[in-house]
Amino acid sequence: MVKKPTRLRVSLLQFSSSQGQPLLTLNKVHRLVKHLDYRADLLVTPEMWPTGFILGEKQRLQRENDLCLDYFKGLAVERKVYIISSMLESYGGQYFNSAFLINPLGKIQKKYRKIHLFKLSQEHRKFNPGNEVVVTEVKGVSLGVAICYDLRFPEVFRKMLKWNVEVIAIPAAWPKPRLDHFNTLLKARAIENQSYVLGVNKVGQSLHGEIYAGNSSVYDPWGVCLGKLGTGLEVLNCELNLNRLRKIREEFPALKDRRLW
Repeated sequence: MVKKPTRLRVSLLQFSSSQGQPLLTLNKVHRLVKHLDYRADLLVTPEMWPTGFILGEKQRLQRENDLCLDYFKGLAVERKVYIISSMLESYGGQYFNSAFLINPLGKIQKKYRKIHLFKLSQEHRKFNPGNEVVVTEVKGVSLGVAICYDLRFPEVFRKMLKWNVEVIAIPAAWPKPRLDHFNTLLKARAIENQSYVLGVNKVGQSLHGEIYAGNSSVYDPWGVCLGKLGTGLEVLNCELNLNRLRKIREEFPALKDRRLW
C-alpha cells in the first residue's frame, strides 16, 4: 500500500513585473529567490510574471521569456523543487497566457492555458483561450492550476474534483479595486471544493496605471486563512497538512452529496 503524503510545503512569490522587460523582472526574481531559506516543495509565481501584459514586441519577448523559463528549470533542479511559472507561451503562431509546472528534473511536467480571458482589458485580443482543465501530481498530492479570472468561474474547479484535487494554485494579476472579490472567491473555492487554495498575486502597477492588489494568501479546506501577504515584494511560506484535508472530507462529506445534472 502506497503511503499517502501528509504535508506539502509551499512558497508564494509576490513581486511586480517590469512591464515588457522580462530580463529586468528576472533580475528582481533572482534577488528574491537567492534569499529563500525555506525548503519548499512547490514555488508559485504571479500571473504573466516576466512580461506583464505589454506584448508589442512578441518575438523579443518570447526569446527573453524563454530565458526566464530556463532560469526556473535550473532553479528547480538546483533546489529539487516544483515550480509553477505563469508566463507567455507561443505555439504555432498563437499566443497563450499559460502556467508551466516544472518538476525537480527541470522538465515541464504539465502546462495550463488560461481558459477564461478577461475581455474588459482586451485580453482576448492578445491571447487564444485554453480549453483543458489541468490537474497533475506533486509529491503524491493532486494539484490543480487555474489563472486569475478563472477564479470567477466555479465550474472549472468543480471539474478538478474528477481527479480528486487537493491543492489548487492560482497565479493572478488581480487589481486593487476588486481586492475584496479576490479574497472572497479564494475562500469560497477552498470551502466548496474542500481543498487548499493558493492565490499568488502581483504587486506594483501596469503601464496603464492599474494597481495590483498583492494580498497573496493560502486558504485551507475549511476556509481558514493560513497566511496573507501585504502589498510589497514578499514571500509567503506555508505547510499544508494533508491529513487535515482528509479529516475534513471524511467528517463533513459534502463532496459525496453532490447531485450532478
